[in-house]
Amino acid sequence: MQQNATSSTRSTARRAGLGAATFVLALAATRVAPAALRRIEFDQLTEISIYIVCGEVIELRSYWTDWGARGQVMMTDVRIRVDDVWKDAGGMRPGVVRGAAAASGASGSSSASGPTGEPPTASDATAATDRAAGAREPLREITLQFLGGAIGERWQHCPESPRYEKGERVLAFVRDLDGRLWTTGWLQGKYAVRTVKASAAATVDIVEGHPELPLATQALAEARARVAAVEKRRLERVGGAGTATGTGTVTGTGAAKASSPEGAR
Repeated sequence: MQQNATSSTRSTARRAGLGAATFVLALAATRVAPAALRRIEFDQLTEISIYIVCGEVIELRSYWTDWGARGQVMMTDVRIRVDDVWKDAGGMRPGVVRGAAAASGASGSSSASGPTGEPPTASDATAATDRAAGAREPLREITLQFLGGAIGERWQHCPESPRYEKGERVLAFVRDLDGRLWTTGWLQGKYAVRTVKASAAATVDIVEGHPELPLATQALAEARARVAAVEKRRLERVGGAGTATGTGTVTGTGAAKASSPEGAR
């Protein structure tokens, strides 16, 4: 049975950057920002994000949950194995794994346990927080959520939500909302990353953007340089706060530069 997914929790939607959007069920997702979506510019996207990461989507998990006066809606948790960190606000949040925890196969997601279709539990969130105790260790995994998903033959789709696919390489801008991690600006904060041939002997990673989104299609290295420039200006405004123990941009391991093709993703 299809349901009208119009949300009456507009205050939550507005704080997430959605304006007064109507949540509807649909089969196809748009790649450009719907008219109902509050548009944000690249600088704002970067500044309000607490994490900006590149990585591989390793798990998608949908479940039913209560969302204010709307009642039961379908949500999906997206678990990303982080390859490169462009911005890291630090801290201990459910959905974040640092250090060796991810490498040993432990999940950073507060939704990793429990049968499909059930929401995360308080104990799941506590475990995720415990694993993040080394708050300044390298970011290894991150789990964020979006509105919509599929459980068996049932599905809900929000046109403003980003689309993630298992095995996909992504650039994700992430913010905190009510204690959970979301893609900043809804679909405006998620981009696919592809490796293409730059010449007969070299490859380059590109971000698949769109002129109507904060990022148009460009080299990943160019996007990273833009993030670094925005963060530099922001830190200068606040007098240098956010260095080793704050919210400065973190230099990664070269995912943004031309290289040999990486493993299948």
